[in-house]
Formats: sequence, structure tokens, C-alpha cells
Amino acid sequence: MVSRTHVAFKAEDRSYFAILKKQIHALAVSAGFSENKIGEIDIVVAELVSNLVKHAGGGEVFVKLIEENDLQGIELIS
Repeated sequence: MVSRTHVAFKAEDRSYFAILKKQIHALAVSAGFSENKIGEIDIVVAELVSNLVKHAGGGEVFVKLIEENDLQGIELIS
């Protein structure tokens, strides 16, 4: 399930972090990543949103499923 566009999530308030992380987790699960990769994605997302608030006062996370040379991935931009 590759996407041509990014999905944007606001990361401005800690109260929204759980929802943001849950939605990106569900996207990784639906893409068929292994449990190990999903766990790694969860950690990366948690660090991204935490750092956005701590060091930038908030921001956005953009997510897109990608595929290149028959390898599937997830692109995270903050």
C-alpha cells in the first residue's frame, strides 16, 4: 500500500502524542511490517514528537509509505 502523498500530523501538544503514535502504528501494521520493524518505527515516532515539542516548541510529522526496488518502507519527516 504505497501512497503518493504524505499524511500530516500536528505535534504541538503532548496530549495528542498518543493518538499520533497510534495512527502511525496502525499505518505500519496495515503495510505489513514485521513486529520488530513496527517496534522500531514506534520508537522513532516517539522520539520525533518528543523532540519537536522539547526543542522546537511543536511542529508536524509527515508520513508516507514508500516502495523502491521491491523494498517497502515508511518515510517520516518532522
